[in-house]
Amino acid sequence: PLPAAGVRAVTYASDARAADREVSTFVLGLWRHGKRCSWDARLLRQVVGPVRHLLDEVRAEVVDVLARGPSDRPAMEALVRRVLLGHDESDKPISEPHLASLPLPSVLGPYPDGRVRRIALADFGGGDNSTRRAIVETAQVLLHGRELLDNGLGTGIVLGTEPDGQWLRAITKRSRTWATVTPLVQQAKELTGNEWKRLVEARRNAEQEPAKAAARELHLQKRRRELVERSVRQATESQEAGVESIEFASGGPLAAVHVATQYRATGYLGETPKLHVRVTFDCPITGPIAIGRGRHVGFGVLWPTDG
Repeated sequence: PLPAAGVRAVTYASDARAADREVSTFVLGLWRHGKRCSWDARLLRQVVGPVRHLLDEVRAEVVDVLARGPSDRPAMEALVRRVLLGHDESDKPISEPHLASLPLPSVLGPYPDGRVRRIALADFGGGDNSTRRAIVETAQVLLHGRELLDNGLGTGIVLGTEPDGQWLRAITKRSRTWATVTPLVQQAKELTGNEWKRLVEARRNAEQEPAKAAARELHLQKRRRELVERSVRQATESQEAGVESIEFASGGPLAAVHVATQYRATGYLGETPKLHVRVTFDCPITGPIAIGRGRHVGFGVLWPTDG
């Protein structure tokens, strides 16, 4: 038998395929007059919009801190704009990952009520890039103590870095099963206009032609699952985990999470259906994770449910 001394544990490659990824993430609390302030989670834009406005405000300050000199400033300005806002030099949205604003409904503790008292910011496209990490960390420092504005007017609500790290640990932990605490917005329309008409007609005549109605419903469910799985894979592709099962419904999978259709979504986010999702992977993966359309502005935020 081997002696106890000199023995060490070794992690082999097969055990490390889901190694932790690097995603610059921090959590800010919402405060008013020294007390927690809360928002209705169904009105995500009311909290995400002002936070993104503050990110725009601190851009120049981030550049001031990180630019090495006048010659470095234009390139740093362009990178900071892309990382913090997801905009190019012409202020047009870019398709590449950038800093996401993720409202965190209250689902921890003995009395979860689903209201938003904290918001996480995560750079999904950062990876191991030290410059992007410095941009995000500098923004975190500059956002602390800033007041949210509503159409240029003060709200009395101030952002503050969460001191104990409980919520950061929760959303960045490893878990096999994750569930939405804000609904996924499908990336595309589930059916064409003609397909919807045929489905509505089949539902109307379900008693006379049950097989036809069942076939139409099956087609919708198959298409819906394909779109959900595509969103999940796109958000987790760097972690090399396989999808074991996906469940979706309009109702929230966790306590105090609202029905998906109750969340206000305008513009491009109102063009496609909203769903709540529970997904299980074949191995634990690391958060934070947000899926689907609008994943950078608060929709499709996943919560770890293992344990």
